[in-house]
Amino acid sequence: MRLKLWTVAALAAIPLLLLEAAMRIGGYGAPLWYRIDPQTGWSLRPNKSGWYWEDGKRNWVSINRAGFRDELHTLNKPEGTFRVAVLGDEYSEAMAVPRQRTWWWRLGRELEACLSTKVETLNFAVRGFGTAQESVLLQTTVMRYRPDLVLVQFSGRDDVVQNSIKLAPARERPFYRLDPKAGGVQIDESFVVLPEFDRRMQTRWRLGEELLDHSRLFQVAWRALGARPFANESDARALASPADAQWEAAWQVTEQILLQMRDFATRNGARFAIIPAPGLNTPGYPERRLSAFAQANAVRILDTWTTDGHVALAEAAAQQLCSRRPPAP
Repeated sequence: MRLKLWTVAALAAIPLLLLEAAMRIGGYGAPLWYRIDPQTGWSLRPNKSGWYWEDGKRNWVSINRAGFRDELHTLNKPEGTFRVAVLGDEYSEAMAVPRQRTWWWRLGRELEACLSTKVETLNFAVRGFGTAQESVLLQTTVMRYRPDLVLVQFSGRDDVVQNSIKLAPARERPFYRLDPKAGGVQIDESFVVLPEFDRRMQTRWRLGEELLDHSRLFQVAWRALGARPFANESDARALASPADAQWEAAWQVTEQILLQMRDFATRNGARFAIIPAPGLNTPGYPERRLSAFAQANAVRILDTWTTDGHVALAEAAAQQLCSRRPPAP
């Protein structure tokens, strides 16, 4: 009886093994792109490459050894090089866009023309990140690369939501809270003790990652389930003036985080600017609010709200950055 069961199991496995082999020969690969991260909640998995699928289209993506969707950069900045560090969310991560067509890659080429020097753009964007996570990443990782300019991509539809511990649907990430006594904000890292976060830290989740790494069939099943654990969290209410105290607090937290990032970057010898991602066809509350904040606090913000696509964003950003030419590196 036991031998019969083994025979049935072996015969049932043969089609699956043939299908697995065919997928490998055909070059199919869609690995798990993200991992749990005790500092930022999640991050890209280093040294992963494969096809990224979205809306029936695919794009070959490689994650570098440092865990970012970019070529690998040395910590030591090459002599005579002007470095631009980009922080942002899925728009700048741009998994569905070939790397050489992304706005940040094209920005480097545009800036080289006006600066007459070598320009390196370093992409630190990660899907679903809010300004709080970007601030943590700036302080723990980005400034080690000694950038000359830090560009923070701002998304009017989701950043304010993701920066609020009361409004964000996903809590497995660091947040900042307003500190009325000392002013500014204080980090809240309590997400590391949440049951949801602890579950992803367990061995069985790690084993699932290993299966996804080595089995094309499991990758197909993962995609079929629509599993995107770290999706963006856009909210149309962010485009209107704050409806209540929670939304106003979310805006205030966002503004204070941006000031914290500006101050940290400048203390470490880098210029700082905010670059709004495309998506707003007409100026609205986020533009007015952020523009007033920038003017009141001497924070540079580029006028890219109504640009359309990566090419236009790169050209608009380069034109404005070159109009106030940075010093030579």
